[in-house]
Amino acid sequence: MSMRHHVPGEFVNETKWLKFFGTKQLILIGVGAAVTYVCYKVSTFFGLGGAVGILTGLVLGIIIVAPSMIPIPETQFLKGAGSTVDVIFVRWLIRRRKRVIYIRGWKKDREG
Repeated sequence: MSMRHHVPGEFVNETKWLKFFGTKQLILIGVGAAVTYVCYKVSTFFGLGGAVGILTGLVLGIIIVAPSMIPIPETQFLKGAGSTVDVIFVRWLIRRRKRVIYIRGWKKDREG
């Protein structure tokens, strides 16, 4: 039994793992698991108990993974339909920092 499934290119340009997760989501789940483990070790070191560390790690893991799994609905085409929340957030950060307009060939026309 294979754990990864190839989705035809006309639908999605990535491999689906376990029929649910893309490669990016699977990597972020691994990062969330590592954060949970570190929170568990830190909480047991300070004597707070393992349950506090696991609960804190799970909340942080959900905060890390959830934006990469929530798609923007197709009806909101002006807000980036089809993309996920984390991609839209990164685009927003780039636009806030560089203050540029994303138009093809815009800088070529201006530089002369």
